[in-house]
Amino acid sequence: MQTAAATEFEELVRFHQEHNERFFNGHPELEHWAHDESITLHGGFGFSAKGWQEVRPGLIRAAARLSEGRATFTPLGGQVVGDFAYLVGSEEAIVRVDGGGMPNGNGHRAAEDDKVAR
Repeated sequence: MQTAAATEFEELVRFHQEHNERFFNGHPELEHWAHDESITLHGGFGFSAKGWQEVRPGLIRAAARLSEGRATFTPLGGQVVGDFAYLVGSEEAIVRVDGGGMPNGNGHRAAEDDKVAR
């Protein structure tokens, strides 16, 4: 029998995977990001920003460059406590960038570590 915390953690992992799949297919789903001054974004096509007013356009530009993406997220750890959660893992994505090479071999491959708070 699973605990409520384990179920919530699995839901967080599933949400993260689904959200990234949509992002890698051009849909940034802006409603799932923090809309305050604490949010930061680094590395998105050389873009770095702090605060929602700067991060929002960067997310839109980055997602617009991506299509036909597939991502695999492997959770390494994390925890859900009330309204706070964190997730650490490894992600590998294959995605077409700027309409270029096929994502099944000639596309771009990216690996990253993720930390997600909800």
